[in-house]
Amino acid sequence: MSASPTPKRPFAPAPRQPRRGPRFLVLLVLLILLLCTCAFAVSAVVVASVTSSPGLLFVPSTTQPARPGPNSTAVAAAFMEALKAGDYARATSSLDPDLLAELTSADVAQAARQADACYGEITGFWLSASSQQGQQARDTFAVTRDHFSYPFSLTLQNQQGVWLVEQFGTVDTFDPSGSVPCHVTSTEVPEKK
Repeated sequence: MSASPTPKRPFAPAPRQPRRGPRFLVLLVLLILLLCTCAFAVSAVVVASVTSSPGLLFVPSTTQPARPGPNSTAVAAAFMEALKAGDYARATSSLDPDLLAELTSADVAQAARQADACYGEITGFWLSASSQQGQQARDTFAVTRDHFSYPFSLTLQNQQGVWLVEQFGTVDTFDPSGSVPCHVTSTEVPEKK
């Protein structure tokens, strides 16, 4: 007996492993580019919205006064920071000379101390609105004193490239507008340290 030859099997290729060649790399690069483009677009929208409409923009406290210059909001923020720090001489240096003809620096300091005694010291402030028309600007801050907040507006005038505060608060007072009662009955106002 002769051995029967082994039947020949048809040639079957080995199972194919998925290739992660050039097509995979191209898709990966395109995905990364798409994600970067989306991130750039979102950041551009955020930056544009903050710079074109500065509502509710936080104005950080600084230890040095902003120097008057082309930016009225920087001058207004420096005025507010000086009030918060109790540096009334620095706050007065930002006032328009015409306003200083009506109010002395001592009047400004006395009014600020009176407001601090009545409503509490300024604990924070944030820029809530800003507008400018020609040489005049108006900045409104949300001012926080102890346990309440209220809007406080400054009108600034550009005089030969220097922004100066022309009017502040409610008819040049530091009191909140409306009917917030003062809780101090004495006319004696303590000096701020």
